[in-house]
Amino acid sequence: MVGIGVNVTNRPWVAAPELADVATCLADVLPKPPDIPSLTALTLDAIADAQHAMQHGGLESAVAAFNGQIGEPLQVVLLLNSDRQLTGRFLGLNSEGHLRVVTQSGKTEVVEHNKVARLMESKPL
Repeated sequence: MVGIGVNVTNRPWVAAPELADVATCLADVLPKPPDIPSLTALTLDAIADAQHAMQHGGLESAVAAFNGQIGEPLQVVLLLNSDRQLTGRFLGLNSEGHLRVVTQSGKTEVVEHNKVARLMESKPL
């Protein structure tokens, strides 16, 4: 079973302070968050689009669609399953679906997707 959660107006960090640095809600980042039915429809449409891309074009097509949706490289912190932390600019996914990150030293690292425990947006260095 797979699940996702989106905080629209709820603030889970009120009850669980350890989430304060890693969670947000749409009401805090959008002038007007979508209503639940609209958000549900948008989410299901995006999942259906991704499934269609995978069925008709394989992983390569889905990766291309994902990479086409990201804009400028985003400054991120990756927490890896090995307790290693990697900071850099997220460039998108490679053809196998692994993450491509340019580190502070300018080296591009490929991180296998199954080794990532958490990806967090961070402030630019």
